[in-house]
This record gives sequence, C-alpha cells and structure tokens, in this order.
Amino acid sequence: MGWVSIGASVPGPAHLWAGTPCQDAWLPFSYHGGIGIAVADGLGSKSMSGFGSRTACRAVAATISAWATKTPSHDAVSEIPALILENWLTLVQPFDSRDAATTCLYAFRAHTGMLHLGVLGDGCAAVVSTDRSVQLLMATKDDGFANFTDALAPNTQTWQWNLAAVSESEVTAIVLCTDGIADDLVDAPGFMLELADVITANPGLIATSVLFEMLKNWPVPKHRDDKTIACLYRELP
Repeated sequence: MGWVSIGASVPGPAHLWAGTPCQDAWLPFSYHGGIGIAVADGLGSKSMSGFGSRTACRAVAATISAWATKTPSHDAVSEIPALILENWLTLVQPFDSRDAATTCLYAFRAHTGMLHLGVLGDGCAAVVSTDRSVQLLMATKDDGFANFTDALAPNTQTWQWNLAAVSESEVTAIVLCTDGIADDLVDAPGFMLELADVITANPGLIATSVLFEMLKNWPVPKHRDDKTIACLYRELP
C-alpha cells in the first residue's frame, strides 16, 4: 500500500462577489523516498496575499526535498520551519515579504517511515489514526486576539509553529485545511474521521471530486472565506 495526495481549493463567496482571486493555495509534491502536501492561506489584509500563499507552498516543497537529500537520518526535523522561511523570503523577492504574509501548513512522509507535520497560523492539521482516533494541530483563538494569526514574515520564529511526528504504521490519513474550513467545524475530529473514511474508500479522481463538491456546497450559512483542503492518505489494498 502506498501513500497518495489529493486536494481542492475554492474561492469563498466574498471573493467571488468582489471578483478577486482566491488567497488560499495547496501543492502536492514528491521527492526521492517521500511524498508531501502543503497548504497556505494569504492574510486578507495583505496586497500580495495570494502570491504569498502560492509561494509558501513552493517553499515547503523545495525545502523538504532539499532537506531530505541532505539529512538522510532525518534527525534535524526541527530545522524545517526556519528553512521554509528562508526559502520563502527568497522566493517572494522582489516584493516586500510583509505584503505577502501567509499561514503555512505541511505534512510529508519521510523514507524513514515517519510522517511529519507543521502548522503556522490558523487552519488545522489532523492525524487520523488506524485506531480511529484523531489528533488535531491548530491555533487557539481564545486569547482575545481572534483577528491575529501567526504567519510567514521576516521575524517568524520556530516556536510559533506547531510540530508533530508519528509513525506511518499508525496513520490512515493526514488532513490539512485552511481556516475557511477549520473555523466552521463544530466537531472537528468527527469531520476528519468521516472525511478519511470517504477518501480512502474511493479512487483518487473520485475522492478529489468529493472534496470539490464538499467545498463548493459548503453547508454553513453565510460563510465567506476561501476554502482549501489537502489529504495525504494510505491507499486501501
């Protein structure tokens, strides 16, 4: 059984009404011995937010591919967030990085058999385990600063990231989503578990179609935000 990546991204009603592009982005990537996904959500207050999110996904893919080649033992996984930031700051040039601030989420399977995750800012990462338990990585918004989120910026620090690692033998699927989805979830673990059941039971093209239909017909009244979801999952035999 191998690992597969799928994803979908749709602009929110607010951007459709305004005729502005989606500020979310996602990117599947692979490298020798591994596979991964990246998701990003450009901050709406920034003029280059869409460019920033797309560039963040590219920075994740480039960083992890290079890191895996240079660090075969994968002992230095904690270095990845700083390397992503370094690559992102280079890729956004010649624009001012402050105008392209974006959240950033990633998950990848390493050749060592470990799955690594990182979350910067809002949005959510979920690890759906083979025992049907769900582990969530997400920012908390109960500190009175609901409109503030950590993001890629020149002064971003590694401690601002939520990091996790788990053996692939314990995992059915990893799901990454932006806050346009995460903020609307009443039962996040239940949603992630049901989603994992659906995508693992269907071929990749059908599973992708399911994701698009879900996002296009999002059931929450008066939702406005862009919505992006990406999944890294184990194919059923």
